[in-house]
Amino acid sequence: MSNKIEKNDLWDDLTDSQKDEIQQEVNESNKKKKITWDDVKKELSKLK
Repeated sequence: MSNKIEKNDLWDDLTDSQKDEIQQEVNESNKKKKITWDDVKKELSKLK
């Protein structure tokens, strides 16, 4: 629980532009993860 609060405090200290930047980075990495996960599934289906 305490970790969550600390993270929120850090987040609140950020400026709006910093928050936007982080949000974009998170979105980008999520997209990449989805793509690689699809690739992994394709590879696995080839092995079957």
